[in-house]
Amino acid sequence: MATRFQVRRATAADIPGILELQASNLPERGGLLSVGFSQSWFEAAVAAMPVIMAVRDGEVLGYLVSAPFAGLATVPIVQAMLHAYPGSADAYL
Repeated sequence: MATRFQVRRATAADIPGILELQASNLPERGGLLSVGFSQSWFEAAVAAMPVIMAVRDGEVLGYLVSAPFAGLATVPIVQAMLHAYPGSADAYL
């Protein structure tokens, strides 16, 4: 029987596990993530807004990131999205 997982807010200590999961799901490894973010980007994201994650036995199973638009301004897919629909001044992704 599988061990239950925990859903919680990520901390800076969780970033290595998040990066590992991200790396395994980038397009060059057959995944569907549209963009990869650096450790420093995740550090800023965790400090700025909630990053929610699912963990089982110390392994990151999934994560959900919200970030201010300013933190994503250089990401091409986000630029295209904002061009199509700019959102309001206090919006976030």
